[in-house]
Amino acid sequence: MVVDSHKELKISMVNTPFKGELKSGDLPFYYREGNHLLLGLIDALGHGKEANRLSVEIKAYLDEHWHCNCNQLLYDLNDAIANSIGAAISLAHINLSSADIEFAGVGNVKGYIIGEKNNSFVSKDGVVGQNMRSPLVQKKKLVKRDKVIFCSDGIQERFYVLADRQKLALSPEQVTRYIQNEFGKDHDDASCMVFEY
Repeated sequence: MVVDSHKELKISMVNTPFKGELKSGDLPFYYREGNHLLLGLIDALGHGKEANRLSVEIKAYLDEHWHCNCNQLLYDLNDAIANSIGAAISLAHINLSSADIEFAGVGNVKGYIIGEKNNSFVSKDGVVGQNMRSPLVQKKKLVKRDKVIFCSDGIQERFYVLADRQKLALSPEQVTRYIQNEFGKDHDDASCMVFEY
């Protein structure tokens, strides 16, 4: 398990490959320019080298195009990786000055807000690059100390209900470790990203 933390932004990411694999098909990431922050998590179908290769390819595309809105990015990625094994992808754009967050996702990468008003975002069924459905764009306002959490399907979905809320109030690095250790699955790539506003 490798935890990648960025204290200036209060963001932490953890990504553990499927047991026995050296590389993960999951890839959490973020981009920042001024007050604009894009958070995302890619979960290429399957695991191992092929899934990792696709996640890296998607990330390389995003390196050049991440400034588009979440909805447009998902449509563009669907075209860019057409006929591949496909991926579940969720994205959130956050305006750091206005506290506005916009979320859109396809597949089983889940997004949540934990804080003053908890929220579970809706990712539409489908696979980016194969049979993607129209993403559902959801908008919310963040308040200070809210945590935006992304989890791949290698994290048990029940974590949102069962997690100790006191532990979710800890630092992003502590929260990613807690979620991964308590709710991560051995039989899948498992990744988690936590951003504290």
